[in-house]
Amino acid sequence: MDHGRFKEAEQEHKQAPTELCEWIDRGLKKPGKRPGMLAKLLGIRPELVSRMRSGEREPRARELRVIEAFLGEPAPIEIDELMGGTSFVPVRVRVIGNLITGSKVVLLDGRLDEVIVPDTSPIATKAIKIRGDSLGALFDRWLLLYDDVRTPPTIDLRDQLCVIGFEHDTTVKKLDNIATLDGKPILWAAAVRQLVQKITR
Repeated sequence: MDHGRFKEAEQEHKQAPTELCEWIDRGLKKPGKRPGMLAKLLGIRPELVSRMRSGEREPRARELRVIEAFLGEPAPIEIDELMGGTSFVPVRVRVIGNLITGSKVVLLDGRLDEVIVPDTSPIATKAIKIRGDSLGALFDRWLLLYDDVRTPPTIDLRDQLCVIGFEHDTTVKKLDNIATLDGKPILWAAAVRQLVQKITR
């Protein structure tokens, strides 16, 4: 994948606005706000947090939301401003498999891909590529997104379209029973949050 094509990737090499790095530095000096904890939440190396504090690395738009939640205060700069005024913020999510005809998900077994989706996606979002007419012909080659995995499933997922995990396979179905499906114990489930078209920019 050519990461250089995406504006989000370009941010890796941009200087951060002074007020932004000062806000991060000030927030990380608060009791209990350790840089290592923030790095873990962001899924990045601790040295990249240090570079954000010093202004050597501008936070990505997606990271900014996580930092705001971690520090407990809004950033001094809007996400649109961070992205140069664009209303589109590209976010990468992990593709775990393909939904084939029927409801079975064929997992990618370590050969995980990434796709770009709209910026409304939570940081834990995963994607499944829809192949064929599993959810209707209209959604062929769309992406199914989910993020809030419940282990075990909770009652509020009943009657929702969910990604459902068993011991040896995964499926996408309406969850009628939170304990078993077709005689197999359900280990985890997550409601399908949205269906989106793949973004190619």
